[in-house]
Amino acid sequence: MQAIKEKWNQTPKWLKIVGGTILGLFAVAALGLLLGSIIQLLWNWLMPELFNLPEISYWQAIGIYALVRILFGAIGGNAEKAASSGKKTKRVPCDAEDEGMNKNWKSWQHYDAWWEEDGKRAFHAYSERRNAEKSGKEDEE
Repeated sequence: MQAIKEKWNQTPKWLKIVGGTILGLFAVAALGLLLGSIIQLLWNWLMPELFNLPEISYWQAIGIYALVRILFGAIGGNAEKAASSGKKTKRVPCDAEDEGMNKNWKSWQHYDAWWEEDGKRAFHAYSERRNAEKSGKEDEE
């Protein structure tokens, strides 16, 4: 394995690019063949029996796929399109922005120690206080 890695590192960059391009073209062609065949097989298995439609050829299956893509677009979303649209989305978990936590996530490394030292006690005190308030309201009603 080490010998293969060394040989790969010695390969010129242009040869890596050409090889990757050729491999990519073969992968796209294989995926196209597979996709067209799957669409053709599914159509010829289901549609003639269910809807009395004729069987289709491989190229007709590819055409149907292209038509569906044109009409309905990228079903399931397209992450590259969203990223290149100029919209910047920022994921901020549960109100962390309000507390300024989005700037300093390193402070969370102390959470477990805090929970063991103060957090459990503070939570139980809060919980008991809320339960007492709830009981007091129920007694008033």
